[in-house]
Amino acid sequence: MLLPSVDSPLLPARHTQEKQCTLCMDSETSPCDTFGEIKFVRQNSWPENEKPYVLTYLPNDNFPLTNFDFEDVRNVPIKDMRPIKDELSLDCEGFVVADFASALTYDELFEEEKLRAVFANELRKFWKDRYGVKAIYIHECVVSPSVDKGLGQ
Repeated sequence: MLLPSVDSPLLPARHTQEKQCTLCMDSETSPCDTFGEIKFVRQNSWPENEKPYVLTYLPNDNFPLTNFDFEDVRNVPIKDMRPIKDELSLDCEGFVVADFASALTYDELFEEEKLRAVFANELRKFWKDRYGVKAIYIHECVVSPSVDKGLGQ
């Protein structure tokens, strides 16, 4: 996954629209907030004759997994967006936060066949019902072999 560079016009510091988006509003840090680190693509850190890439598999012959450098931005405030989820919009913020219940159990979310057979159809129905989309194409449903279900256990 490529993230915009720190200097990129793709990274909106402030919206210039008449209606300012919810996430751009200045606010005090709430007790629910935390801080984290975000990795950005370092501008022009890849060869001029190539597009930036990240491989999601281990290549042969010591081929590099990526052809660019990252820049870490530390102590980024991370806000709890659940209280304002109904104020967010695809048109303004470019994403939404939504409640989504699946029939799958936590362990079943790591089974590719169940992702394809159940979860993908649940996602299609959710997007059609909530946003009125006409067609949805899900490119793939895969579980990375490096995924640790226990997150450190």
